[in-house]
Amino acid sequence: MIGRIDWQKLSDFERERAEDICVLFFSRGKKENGEWKIGDISGKAGDSLGIQLTGPNAGLWHERAGSGGGRLRKLIAQSRNLSDEAAVDEIERAFGVSFRINGSSFD
Repeated sequence: MIGRIDWQKLSDFERERAEDICVLFFSRGKKENGEWKIGDISGKAGDSLGIQLTGPNAGLWHERAGSGGGRLRKLIAQSRNLSDEAAVDEIERAFGVSFRINGSSFD
């Protein structure tokens, strides 16, 4: 994709669609008590890593083992060994949206 990323638009999307993103990118996880639980950044089954699904922290993750946390797009990037921008490309393709400033939407 071409164009600068509208990071606020992406953050809003992550917050509003956190569960949908988790189901698609971390399908081996499970929903439990308002979080999507996975084993680690690779996305394997488990419950060491939680991704908040609701409220003001929706779309944020934390690993209980203390090795990190942050925005959902960063987790996607780390789990697939991608740059942040490439992870954004993946989200755009998966959902048919664009987070580019002056970019076109796939809708």
